[in-house]
Amino acid sequence: MIQLDGVTKVFSRGERALPVLRGITLQVPKGVFLSIMGPSGSGKSTLINLIAGLDVPTEGQIIIDGKPTETLSDDAWTTLRGTKIGIVFQFFNLLPTLSVIENVALPLQLQGINGPEVTQRAKAWLQEVELHHRGAHYPHELSGGEQQRAAVARAMVHEPDILLADEPTGNLDTTRGREIVDLMRALTKKSGQTVVMVTHSHEAAAMADRTVTMIDGRLSS
Repeated sequence: MIQLDGVTKVFSRGERALPVLRGITLQVPKGVFLSIMGPSGSGKSTLINLIAGLDVPTEGQIIIDGKPTETLSDDAWTTLRGTKIGIVFQFFNLLPTLSVIENVALPLQLQGINGPEVTQRAKAWLQEVELHHRGAHYPHELSGGEQQRAAVARAMVHEPDILLADEPTGNLDTTRGREIVDLMRALTKKSGQTVVMVTHSHEAAAMADRTVTMIDGRLSS
């Protein structure tokens, strides 16, 4: 489902080249929950951004669902994210001016889906994450754990094949963090998604099918 071949990422700081990823080769089969651990600055979030098409590699190839992505235009990446990829961020990234149900419905509306189906699917996913009673509320009225649950519902509402999670427990206490990873695992196993989760939490990583460690831009098993 996800394949990286010799992926390198180098950022420029004036005349200085800053290597962040160094020849990453990785395969994540369909339906596998992979966690990526490593210290801050090791390149974990950069790797997630490349898989999501939010940035492009300096060298190497990223293949999603058997299709190379290096020739995809920005519009094609937007379409791919809108149909095949869901993303859960550390800082929730809920829009403060939209209600919870409006936030969850947004990916469907960005696909051009409108009408009763949008509301029905958003309500169904709020039910899945046990937030059906909070749909009319706004993000600032929710706890951190509730906001992350809403973010998971938003990431799943368009039924993506791939779920990417960048430190989904980073702003939560241990109990709430465990609940979020439990929720992600249950939902993705139910739907058969491939999951890549970046985390600094050993407890969260232990809940994945497989864990790899990133150090200085390189992966080790």
